[in-house]
Amino acid sequence: MTSAIRRRYLLQVAAGFLSLTVLPTIVLAQSELGSPERIRQVKAELGVKDTQAGPWSDYVAALETYRQAVRDVREAEIELMGGAHAIEGSDDAVLKDRQTARLLAKAALKTRYEAFYGALDPDQQQIADATLTAGECGR
Repeated sequence: MTSAIRRRYLLQVAAGFLSLTVLPTIVLAQSELGSPERIRQVKAELGVKDTQAGPWSDYVAALETYRQAVRDVREAEIELMGGAHAIEGSDDAVLKDRQTARLLAKAALKTRYEAFYGALDPDQQQIADATLTAGECGR
């Protein structure tokens, strides 16, 4: 293999490796689940009324908690794969703990969403059905 071919090959391998280490960060950044922008968008589309403020606030808090739990699981997965701050040894207890926390947050989100959905009028429920993703409903 000539030095030019070897150099090009090494650059391609390095670029591929770099994309794998950056990709999870990009994926996390692209997730709109529970982002402030998405929350504002949904609130505007639903036309949340003052009388619905309590259930809405509870729902948003649960959504933000779930969003963070999803990110924590992804972070632990990256660490187990040998990320910048790899977990020592092969013990995946951190990942299991974070997965458990994510499942609990998802269940809480579903409960809060159902309470919020029940406070919506039929027109708002139709908009919610068409607008919200399964993840935003705790499903």
